[in-house]
Amino acid sequence: MLINKPTQALLFSAALGALGIGGCSGEANAPDSVDSVSDALTATLQAESQTWTTSSGDSISASSSNARLQANATGDTFSFASAVSSGTYTVVVRYAKRNVYGNYQVQVNGTTVGTLSGFASGTSDAWNTATLGSVTISGTPTFRFVSTGKDSASTDYDIKIDYVELTSSSSAPPPTSTGTTAPPPPTSTGTTPPPSSGAPSCTIPAATGQQSVTATIKVSGTLDGGLKRYVGSGALGTSDQSESQDPLFELADGATLKNVILGSPAADGVHCKGNCTLQNVYWEDVGEDAATQKGTSSSEVMTIIGGAAKNASDKIFQHNGPGSMVIRNFCAENFGKLYRSCGNCSKQYARSVTIDNVIGHSGKELVGINTNFGDVARFSRVTVSSVPIICDKYTGTTSGEPKEIGSGADGKNCIYSASDITKQ
Repeated sequence: MLINKPTQALLFSAALGALGIGGCSGEANAPDSVDSVSDALTATLQAESQTWTTSSGDSISASSSNARLQANATGDTFSFASAVSSGTYTVVVRYAKRNVYGNYQVQVNGTTVGTLSGFASGTSDAWNTATLGSVTISGTPTFRFVSTGKDSASTDYDIKIDYVELTSSSSAPPPTSTGTTAPPPPTSTGTTPPPSSGAPSCTIPAATGQQSVTATIKVSGTLDGGLKRYVGSGALGTSDQSESQDPLFELADGATLKNVILGSPAADGVHCKGNCTLQNVYWEDVGEDAATQKGTSSSEVMTIIGGAAKNASDKIFQHNGPGSMVIRNFCAENFGKLYRSCGNCSKQYARSVTIDNVIGHSGKELVGINTNFGDVARFSRVTVSSVPIICDKYTGTTSGEPKEIGSGADGKNCIYSASDITKQ
């Protein structure tokens, strides 16, 4: 039986070597018109966005944030296919454990990469992330979940999947969504950047030099700053909250900005005009916003890997256009919000954000989203101190001010469990 789901979502989430992100007030205007020691590329395949095929008599129940595989017996199967760049990948699955879930074998192109044990004694979903085995794939591999039975205490054979993540250590280019052109290889400056994988660091590295910026630097392809500090001057020599400021950097669709330090003043930071990646980008003193997603398509992804931002009186990352944002291995200190989906842009969209392996110190809230427009925020491996709100919910608008309506995990718009958040 074939279950038709929405257009497949393939998020670029990392490229340890080649990776890459305008202005509403926390909320105001409409959007404008692989290098390193071990290149690590990550693709995240959201379960609810796939086209699933099931064994006879079984079904898929998809919400806005996950998919429940509804099985009847041992041997039932559920599968989907997704285009992925050639390479050897480690497979990671985020799934829920509960007293109604069963056990599953996970296969990629017929190769078993691991198993999932879905039973837990609780009556509500407890989300877990399982790192399975590695597999070499190319083209459009098939991902299959095979029921292997259930715990004697479990009442059913089902299991609930959030996403399948593929992390590659090969030199293949990053997986791309339909219509996206991967950025060209970066140019080397001989600088060894800080790692963009593993534990995030809140230390901004010493600058190797400094450059004054009097007009926005437009980037297509890859700009590797070699850890040079860029400081706004002239018309860009501002660091207030004005919505009319231009950015220091404007990234074209497919562009990557890496190994860059934005000093003070930094005007409106970085603007992303489509798919883009920021790798090891640091803000010493955030101006209006550190970076703003100003794309035009729901398939576009802004990816932030590594780096840190400090002293943001309001937002760090602002999301004005449609599409998705991924923030991984990042540190935020002394900030208003790490991420805000525009609360009152004249054009509004359903937006999504993934927050993974992030540290937040001394902030008002980690994420702000608009539930009435269908925004979804997912959290994993988050450590916070003096950040009272993880996920703040608003009723967004196209004029005036958005209304705050609550906060906290709800399994629909703000998705995380207690184990995803470490409070210090």
